Amino acid sequence: MQLASFMQLETELTQALETYFFNLFLIFVLLTMEYGAN
Repeated sequence: MQLASFMQLETELTQALETYFFNLFLIFVLLTMEYGAN
């Protein structure tokens, strides 16, 4: 039972990290396009 809850927590943490890094990547791309246009 303890292991199952740990696996659930790990899954949620992984998804949160993926979302966080995806947002960072999008911001980086947008900033690069902004500076590239100038």
